Amino acid sequence: MKAEQKGPTVVRRLYERIARIQFGGPLIHEEYRAELLIGKIRIGLFLFFLFDHTAAVLLLGDENTNSILTSLAGLVYAVLVFIDIRQFRKPPFNRYYSRLVKYMYITLDAAAYTYLVAALAQGITGTQFDLSIQSALPLAMFVLGVILLFIGILRFSWVSCMYTGAAYLCAAFIVQYYTLNYKDTGQMFHPDGNIRVSQLVLIYGIVLSSAFASLVSQRLRAIVTKSKRQEELERFLPDVVARQIVSGQTDLNTGGLRSTATILFSDIRNFTTMAEEESPEEVLAFLNSYFNDMIDIIFHYNGTLDKIIGDGIMAIYGAPIRQPDAPANAVRTAIDMIHKLNDFNALRVLQNKAPIQIGIGIHTGDVILGNVGSDKRMDFTAIGDTVNTAARLEALTREKNTPILISSSTRRQLNGDFQFQNLGMVSLKGKKTMLEVFSVSGNDSV
Repeated sequence: MKAEQKGPTVVRRLYERIARIQFGGPLIHEEYRAELLIGKIRIGLFLFFLFDHTAAVLLLGDENTNSILTSLAGLVYAVLVFIDIRQFRKPPFNRYYSRLVKYMYITLDAAAYTYLVAALAQGITGTQFDLSIQSALPLAMFVLGVILLFIGILRFSWVSCMYTGAAYLCAAFIVQYYTLNYKDTGQMFHPDGNIRVSQLVLIYGIVLSSAFASLVSQRLRAIVTKSKRQEELERFLPDVVARQIVSGQTDLNTGGLRSTATILFSDIRNFTTMAEEESPEEVLAFLNSYFNDMIDIIFHYNGTLDKIIGDGIMAIYGAPIRQPDAPANAVRTAIDMIHKLNDFNALRVLQNKAPIQIGIGIHTGDVILGNVGSDKRMDFTAIGDTVNTAARLEALTREKNTPILISSSTRRQLNGDFQFQNLGMVSLKGKKTMLEVFSVSGNDSV
């Protein structure tokens, strides 16, 4: 009797577990990589300032040599910050990286960039612009502030974009107040009773740019998070199913903890001998190539990779997404795996290596799907007698001298696309009841 369906489904539990990556794990890694990129851009900006002011002094005869020293100091700051960021990828510092780190860099940038602009303000005024330093400085700060905000989009956080705008405005007003020796804030904003337009441009420009950057950053974060969720789901599910779950096309509210599924177990029969005869590097290279091709076949037939156990593979068909043709897909997978194995063995013969054999067991029945493990490590898996029976059938393939064995419960759900041989009733290790089993091949024969 099937258990009553209560609470979230297993698929939803899996999806919600993977959805948590936006609060840690892979997305934190993406944010760290973005911070490294911002560090490189920061160095590039200060290099540009240094080159620009050095050229102005050497080629144009600009007498403001202090601009070179100021730009050089900014470049040193940018390099030191980049070195600091890189330290977080090394132990023991990597354990301390968090999202709060970026706010420290934002605060430092706001102070450093506004001071740099103020120190170089004399170089951006002149008769060709007909601007006083009181008007030119806010405009220059506005331009640089917009640049910083759009760079900050790479941090995937609307909060950090808003904080960048607020911190930059505060730093801009403080630097202006003390650099230009204003007596009070009124003199900064409306001298002689007239509102200074450049200050309005700075304020409204940064506020609007912050809002726009926040929207873009949030959208970028959603895209990256969705991509990461799908990437994680594809470790368990076929890419088509993963895309359907992420996009919401698949109904996650169907099914329950108990589900009818077809379980496939495969194992390399003479793996121990192969491991003894070949170097560890050769064995590892073979396994990676073998698993890559076999898992592709599983996904091609809409199977779910449950786990890799040493040299063995466990796959689930018909769960967590229900499929009416799950047993047939499992058998087609097994047949194609044998065909692919023949290709492997042909290559191994050319390499003067012994061919390998695999056994595959398939059984259909009820399983319990869920996350199994501890708080520190959880795995989504299927458990139950159906799983154990499939594993026992795989072990029996050696004794029956056949590559594929299926149970009668799987056989009853297959049509004429396959050829069967009834091997009678067998007793499986650890099971009290006898089970009718069949060998199977495609109509073109395995």
